[in-house]
Amino acid sequence: MRAPALGSLLVVLVLLALLALTTGCGLVVSNGDFSDEVRALRRNGVELAAEESLHVGPVLMALGRQFASAEDDPDAELAAAAMKAISSVDVGVFRVTHAPANIGLLLPSFAGDGWEPIVRMRSKTENAQVLVREKGGKLRGLMVAALDGEELTLVRLHGDLEPLLEIAVAGGLTRDDGPLQFAD
Repeated sequence: MRAPALGSLLVVLVLLALLALTTGCGLVVSNGDFSDEVRALRRNGVELAAEESLHVGPVLMALGRQFASAEDDPDAELAAAAMKAISSVDVGVFRVTHAPANIGLLLPSFAGDGWEPIVRMRSKTENAQVLVREKGGKLRGLMVAALDGEELTLVRLHGDLEPLLEIAVAGGLTRDDGPLQFAD
């Protein structure tokens, strides 16, 4: 019993070591590349200070899919199906150091460069929008921008996101004692 556990641990350690060698493909804590979005806001008088950022690349996404696929759990299967569509994830958290009074109205300035807003939400203290990017007639990117007081959070997904959209529209996946399928 001890040998298989040691073997599994060795495999995980080797994978982690290889992951460290694949800079840009795994988990990278960096300034992120939200330069286009930051530039768009700066053109409108908004100043930002980067606080946190994270990039999850294709290698780590594939590893996550493998772990999720190994579980015999409908939620894990749904996660694996969703992760199959996503090739990378970028997250950036910024502190707003200076902004005009109408900063919430400036979030749509992200539109452009192929990004199209599909959902906007505004309240007295919060603003958010969801944008999508198509390429070749297919959904290739999804970005969420949320402004809460003096904190701006950006989340961007890349990949062939059509299956993810189908999962969302279908209300998830179900299994009725058969293969995993879209919900009715």
